[in-house]
Amino acid sequence: MSKKFLVAMLAALLAMGAVFAGGTSDKASQEPVVDTTDLSHDELVAAAQEEGSLVVYGVHSYIEHACRAFEEKYGIDVQWTQLGETEMISKITGECAGKVAGGADLVFAQDGARIWGEMVNQGYIYNWTSERLGALTGNPDMSLSVFEYSCKGFIYNNELTGSEPYLTNIWQLTDPQYYGLFSMKDPYSEGVNFNFLTMLTTDENAALLADAYRDYYGKDIELTTENAGYEFIKMLYQNGIVLGTSDTKISEAVGAKGQSQTWVGLFSMQRFATAADKNLALAMNYDMEPFAGFYYPIYSIIPSNSRHINAAKLFVEFMLSMDGWQFWEGNVGDYNANRELPYAGDVSFDEWAEVSVLEDMEYCFNNRAKVEDFIQSVSN
Repeated sequence: MSKKFLVAMLAALLAMGAVFAGGTSDKASQEPVVDTTDLSHDELVAAAQEEGSLVVYGVHSYIEHACRAFEEKYGIDVQWTQLGETEMISKITGECAGKVAGGADLVFAQDGARIWGEMVNQGYIYNWTSERLGALTGNPDMSLSVFEYSCKGFIYNNELTGSEPYLTNIWQLTDPQYYGLFSMKDPYSEGVNFNFLTMLTTDENAALLADAYRDYYGKDIELTTENAGYEFIKMLYQNGIVLGTSDTKISEAVGAKGQSQTWVGLFSMQRFATAADKNLALAMNYDMEPFAGFYYPIYSIIPSNSRHINAAKLFVEFMLSMDGWQFWEGNVGDYNANRELPYAGDVSFDEWAEVSVLEDMEYCFNNRAKVEDFIQSVSN
């Protein structure tokens, strides 16, 4: 893993330690209660089979395939429910607050800002550790474990550009000559996109953006906002940004052949997997300054009111194995937290981490509302 990635994750995990068990500030002074039971695989299987069932919520349809494979392998009945992120987190927090029997035993969620604010800060996450699983992922604290990292990149139509990289600097997207030629999914409909924009306003990323501005325009940026991150967002929105409803539709619009101008999109790199079948012209430059895109964790979370703890733990382990990962194996830009498992494409996780932005869930929670208000002010 890159030094930048390790530092970011360590800072987040240290911060989480203060709130996992405490939840709200009234409880923050209490000693955290952490389940340190570290069963062997066979012991965990036996305990999970004795529980007999599992309730799983998630936002990605691929997880259902894993649920059925898990069910077949271990004989444990899995009730799968696919929900949108907003609806899912609201449902989980309601179940935890009301200690609802039959609620989710395991959740796969991705909006770090909402997870931090509505689950971590409220004490709705079950705390557990596993040295055995930690050996696979590099971190034995499984309370907010990562199943995979999903990537979105700045991708363009290369039909007119040829083999030379078209995008070399992120500020191209704000240049008047590219007015109306950039599209991304509306961040108000997908939290991870808002988290990315929020991360651009950190001191570190704003400094990198200021350097990239100087490289592109040959002069220092003149700020009309708080920092270069806010300035980029302002200029992006005022340069005719086209907000779409799904990454799939955006990739198809950007990559359609026969266009007279070169479109650019920020969308899931999974779209490369189907580009040839859809006859799309898509490419990206991993050396784009200062970022080629962003990546975000998909968390596997056991809610505090889980009734089938061992079955949930076993499923977490299952998703860190090839048996669970096989349904993602061909997806470009998806990286399992278990580094021993394969990834599609020719860019390793460490390489991607060096050229992209990782969300810090606590920073996003503390600052996203401010960025939302700012976007409202510059897009009206």
